[in-house]
Amino acid sequence: MRGRAMLILLLLLPLGGSLSASEGLIFSVSPGRTQTEREAQYGELIAYLSQQLATDVKMVIHHRYDDLSYALQHELSDIAIISAAQYVQIASTLPQLRYVATIQMRSRDGGLSDSFQTYLVSLKQSRFRQVADLKQSRLGLKDVGSTSGYLLPILMLSKQGIDYQSYFNEIFFLRKSSKLAQALVAGSIDVAALSRNRYLQSVQQYGDIFHIIDKSPPYPESTLVVAPHLDQARVEKITEAVVNYRSESEVNAAPISFVAHGDSYYDVVRQSQQLLNLFNSQ
Repeated sequence: MRGRAMLILLLLLPLGGSLSASEGLIFSVSPGRTQTEREAQYGELIAYLSQQLATDVKMVIHHRYDDLSYALQHELSDIAIISAAQYVQIASTLPQLRYVATIQMRSRDGGLSDSFQTYLVSLKQSRFRQVADLKQSRLGLKDVGSTSGYLLPILMLSKQGIDYQSYFNEIFFLRKSSKLAQALVAGSIDVAALSRNRYLQSVQQYGDIFHIIDKSPPYPESTLVVAPHLDQARVEKITEAVVNYRSESEVNAAPISFVAHGDSYYDVVRQSQQLLNLFNSQ
């Protein structure tokens, strides 16, 4: 296990990075965006935390969801921003994981939101108007570790008694929501699972050419957590800094502020996953 831990560090740390506690804190983020995009998204927050905590905070971009989970469990990461589904999954095996706060992001309509929705979207010019029309069509999803791009659309379908693996003719995992929109516009897929923000951004980019087939209920946004190995005094300092963070960033998906709802805010995620597991076991 130690060998794997060292391998992950060598692969994921920025050039010249170190995990020595005396040199600062490791801030982990999930895959799905380029390094440039992640730096734009979280750079302001990381600089703020470095200043407030009087220590160097370094960002590590993990290339797989499993690697981020492993890092939190094996003292290779100190702070992380993880999706709702990933938080519930990791917390189930690592109950000492500390919830700090839920992200508030600027929505495409200008407001702030700490929840999101997933839309199943087709093109207006297509024949796909409702879920019943999608049988043997081509479905575009983001990634198995994604909440908006996998868990929610699969849950939406399962609530209608649909096993997505047999219902669709082809399923494509395109890893980025922007690629899902591109593939839909290009005609490479028939339906895409897009977050509400990505849908609004796509309308702005491509025009009013999309048809919303179905919408998920609101779902909690990503959460900022701290690893179990940090002492209570440091956790309290991180928590104070995070809940007082405010930004005017216009960068897509950048944290604007945080709200400390508590772990129970994610009970809806647990209930959804239980329903999905029950459906899959039948």
